[in-house]
Amino acid sequence: MTDKASQTEYETAISADLHAAPAKELGAKVLKQMLSVTTSSALTDIHAQISAAATSGDDEKLVKLFEELKKLKDAEKANLKSLAELKKSTSFERVLLAFQDEFKALAYQISLEVIKGTHVALKNAGGKTKGTRKTSEKDPSGEPTFHTVTHNGKSEKLFSRRGRAAANLTQDEPAFTFLGFKIVKDGDGKETLNPATIKLADGSEVPATRPNIIRAITEKTAFDGYTIA
Repeated sequence: MTDKASQTEYETAISADLHAAPAKELGAKVLKQMLSVTTSSALTDIHAQISAAATSGDDEKLVKLFEELKKLKDAEKANLKSLAELKKSTSFERVLLAFQDEFKALAYQISLEVIKGTHVALKNAGGKTKGTRKTSEKDPSGEPTFHTVTHNGKSEKLFSRRGRAAANLTQDEPAFTFLGFKIVKDGDGKETLNPATIKLADGSEVPATRPNIIRAITEKTAFDGYTIA
């Protein structure tokens, strides 16, 4: 997947109102921290100074700051040219190895943010989760749980049905069609999916069942470009 495609999926997830606010906030925080290493701190600092000078109406300082900004941008262009040459001659893996200590430090920082953010989100949702479980146990005929599958900015609900309900594929036809399946009937009139198997990234195949579909999207072993929540 390209960086543009990944960015589009992220922006869709943020704007489509499919995920809880704490999850979006954590994702944005992690993204900001990851991208911070790709942004020139000098340019960020001078932009902040320009903004402050413009707010205070200090024209003389603005002139000096814009001159400094031009010098930084010229230096940035030369630096980008040098980095482009480095990219041609050196693989990403070798660059990571060269900066493995810095990369490990960033990885630990990100992991800590995820742990903290997830802990807060789960703690805040704890009471609601318990209440939902009690209602579900008392009302077996209630709505089954579902996953939201997203692709190219569009989404469908894939329900996790069991028993006889799982055999009724037509009730979830929009989701299966969205995933590239057709619903057909065998000689006994039983509904099945076509294709009947899912081809995984390693070349193997598994039956096209709800659990296998959910697992394949979650583990990114099939359904390239699809995400699930």
